[in-house]
Amino acid sequence: MGTHPLPRLAGQDHTPGVVPETLYAKTPDGVYIAYQVAGEGPVDVAWQTAFGGNVDVMWDTPVFGPLFREIASFA
Repeated sequence: MGTHPLPRLAGQDHTPGVVPETLYAKTPDGVYIAYQVAGEGPVDVAWQTAFGGNVDVMWDTPVFGPLFREIASFA
């Protein structure tokens, strides 16, 4: 299976309360996986939680929100 870069959303705002657009990738067996693209830096970072969750809500939590915004500042 080849790799395909995820699209970057130029000008995306990552301030508290603002969540990046949720996009979906379809796997070969028909399952949809939600993902978001944040930041415009030279480094690509992929994040996967050890549990299922709502990627939109995670941006507003006191733990993940600041972590995601910090990663988006350089990635």
